[in-house]
Amino acid sequence: MSVCGHGVTTILMAQAFPKSQFVGIDYHDVSIETAREHAAKRASRTQVFEVADATSYSGGDYDLIAFFDCLHDMADPSGAARHARRP
Repeated sequence: MSVCGHGVTTILMAQAFPKSQFVGIDYHDVSIETAREHAAKRASRTQVFEVADATSYSGGDYDLIAFFDCLHDMADPSGAARHARRP
């Protein structure tokens, strides 16, 4: 799972690891639409993009959660880190 913005890092990881599944999240619905458009251009099917914030996204059985240059800009970075760490 990654906090994704326009999906670039999520798509790059999906291309590098095509047997893995990736979930990109962002609270900004327009960014998620852009991420979906970018993914569609690459015909990649190993990632999905969801609108959610970093303290309430669903799922929880992730092997890796990545925050790329965004944790420090979040309204509640401690809450986002706690949510990512939860079992």
